[in-house]
Amino acid sequence: MKWPARKTWPFIGLTAVAVVIAFPPTGEHGKAAAKVNNDLQQSGSVSSEPATKPQPAQQEHVELERLSQQKNNAVSRKTVANAFSPTSWHVAPPRQQDPPPQPPPIPTAPPLPFTYMGRYEDPPKLLVILAMGNKMYTVSAGEVIDGNYRVDRITDSAVELVYLPLNISQSISTIGVPENAQHR
Repeated sequence: MKWPARKTWPFIGLTAVAVVIAFPPTGEHGKAAAKVNNDLQQSGSVSSEPATKPQPAQQEHVELERLSQQKNNAVSRKTVANAFSPTSWHVAPPRQQDPPPQPPPIPTAPPLPFTYMGRYEDPPKLLVILAMGNKMYTVSAGEVIDGNYRVDRITDSAVELVYLPLNISQSISTIGVPENAQHR
């Protein structure tokens, strides 16, 4: 069989459309049109008013909310993968763990606020003169200064003090002090 020429295709299409318009398919719309035609034939005349007014119960009830929910459910169930999405084969390195917290620093005593001024003997004790700012202290072994320092020991080369809040021992050197500062 030989296909028709190109000029005949539009004619065939127009003919098909005319046939569909002249003889509509019988579906939902076709049944409604047939019902209207039957109503007109039964009344016997055509008037401007409809033969019967449609009752609210006869009208179709459309639940738009349910329809939109069904659409949303259908869309949420469908997941379409993008065939052209960028892909990467790079694997992220494992997350580095934070180093464990360092222990708090060991408490230390503050630097000694005293300056060694000299010493002298007052039998049976050996006394040391210490200065702190504008104050002068004359102390011997075992005495407490301002509630923070205790004189532990006095030797020829140093005065040993204990910082009482932390019980830490500190010393002040007595070497290098001029001879006239040391009295015996």
